[in-house]
Amino acid sequence: VQTCALPICALSQAAESLDQVRRDLGHFDAHALRLVGAERQALLRSRATTYVWLSAIMERFVKEWMKAICHDFSSLGVPWKDVRPSIFSVACGSELQAISDGVKKELWAKRIAIFNRTLGNEPVRLNHAFVPLDGKTIRPRHMEDIWSVFGLPMPIFPSPVHSAVLTTVADYRNDLAHGDESPSTIGAKLTYADVLRYVQRFEDMIEHCCLSTEKYFRQGMYLRS
Repeated sequence: VQTCALPICALSQAAESLDQVRRDLGHFDAHALRLVGAERQALLRSRATTYVWLSAIMERFVKEWMKAICHDFSSLGVPWKDVRPSIFSVACGSELQAISDGVKKELWAKRIAIFNRTLGNEPVRLNHAFVPLDGKTIRPRHMEDIWSVFGLPMPIFPSPVHSAVLTTVADYRNDLAHGDESPSTIGAKLTYADVLRYVQRFEDMIEHCCLSTEKYFRQGMYLRS
């Protein structure tokens, strides 16, 4: 059993980005009491961009985190017959994609080949192109899928509050991107202190992902029970 080389670059990059968000929020808030009218609206618009930043930071981290898990898992050389079945959804990603795309040639032979591989002695290699992400804003369901596929140690979130914050930020981010609400309206929904707490929740979630991954590899939780 081997411990995972945590995605240090992704972790440090996320930490630096979150610190920058804190600094920017502090700069805006330092002028908040003196601003009125159009300047006040500009402050709220600036605050609203925090939701876009947070979503982007989380998306970038999760992508790099998934690459790290796939790389470290593949380096272990675990044979197919020993791998927990849920990981086959990634390991057989290209074959499953070909079937779902409607490639009918030798369909049954392809299906049989997939299941026969699960009892083999060849080492499993994971391609991060087939991890459970869909290119959309990261939400709790993405994290739930990741935990289900890899069998990471529970809980998925440090607390239910963190899950709710991830949903709220994703909603606000999409409302901004799609023009459903004005930036100043979204910026006024939460106080400076509230937004700072959101930044801390995101940092908690990223740290939780890394600690869960370390425990996952250290305890060999990728193995078939």
